[in-house]
Amino acid sequence: DAAGMRWIRERAEALLQLRCIEVNGQWDDFVRYVESRAAGPPSEGWTPIRLQAAKPSPLPSFGAKPPSKAA
Repeated sequence: DAAGMRWIRERAEALLQLRCIEVNGQWDDFVRYVESRAAGPPSEGWTPIRLQAAKPSPLPSFGAKPPSKAA
């Protein structure tokens, strides 16, 4: 929240996911999960934690009409 700041979709999606975790009262569970995954050296089969998808999901269009095609 500062003048001139801009959002890109990938970072906005990650922030939205974190806000959802907080609103649903799951923040402490999430922190424990991240700490358990980050503790110690990676073991065989270990995969890095990724909060956001590689490609953002399309946003829903509630009540929006599709653009009309000119005949």
